[in-house]
Amino acid sequence: MGVSPENRQRILRTAENLGYRPNPLVSILLSDVRKGVPSGRKANLAWVSTQDSKDWWRSSPWDRGYLHGARARAEQMGYGLDEFWVHAKGMRPAALERTLRARNIYGIILPHVYMPSRMDGFDWSRFASVLVNWSWPQSAFSRASGDGYGNLGVALDVLTERGFKRIGLYCQQGFDEHNNNNHLDSRFLHYAQSIPPDCRIPVLHAKSDFPQAGKEITAWLERWQPDVVVCQDGRILDVVKASGRRVPEEISIVHLNLAADVASWAGVDAGIGNISAAAVDLLVGQLGRSEFGHPTFAKVVTIGGQWRDGSTLAAPRVRSVSAKKRHH
Repeated sequence: MGVSPENRQRILRTAENLGYRPNPLVSILLSDVRKGVPSGRKANLAWVSTQDSKDWWRSSPWDRGYLHGARARAEQMGYGLDEFWVHAKGMRPAALERTLRARNIYGIILPHVYMPSRMDGFDWSRFASVLVNWSWPQSAFSRASGDGYGNLGVALDVLTERGFKRIGLYCQQGFDEHNNNNHLDSRFLHYAQSIPPDCRIPVLHAKSDFPQAGKEITAWLERWQPDVVVCQDGRILDVVKASGRRVPEEISIVHLNLAADVASWAGVDAGIGNISAAAVDLLVGQLGRSEFGHPTFAKVVTIGGQWRDGSTLAAPRVRSVSAKKRHH
């Protein structure tokens, strides 16, 4: 029995007034039923990159980890994960929106959106969207993030328990700004207040990228003579070695994001695959509740890391009197 156009419009208006929004997963299921297609599938999710390079996600070990973690979690939950690049030929925000709708994709994961303007004109109200980490901090979307504050605390606790006295923290250019300025400085300041003043080493914020940053690191090492350096930049190892210091015999290095390029180092496994998997969980939950657009109250899911021993950490050495005087 059919429904007249007038009654259909009246029903739709009533549903809209009541706040009803159709669940896209149910719509896809009904579409398959009408077509006689065996339906064991769910809607795919979109991994939307705004970076300059199409293959940016494969350019570094930790970034690959985000993508792999999201794909594995999506597949575990019965979804596919399609990659989209906003700079692809003919792919502007409006074209991306049409493409997603044509493919019945209503869920979007936005990893590392450092230039939000590249999505200007996109109609977010039609999609459920989540962010990975703290890029685009002004956005009201929910997000899954690593626990930088807590991870640094894990490293500091381990180093303190093992007897290290002069702990230095190196932050590469722009890193904290991309992480909501909410973890490394504040956690290290808290730690510094708990130790004797003559053991406090100022945080090194590199003002430039490599190779110039290497000169800043070398000067900082010479001035403050740390026993161990905590960082998130694997390039520091070559700089430390070039300064004539043996690792870990004379100085130790701890990394806060152990990925494939520094897998043998000591430090914190930040769980990058778990972070993007949590983003998938958030997104699937929104789809199930038909929550599209910007939420009234955004959620932030924080994933903590785990300590790993490694080749760059040795027992703290006994400092000579001359070394102690050197930094006074």
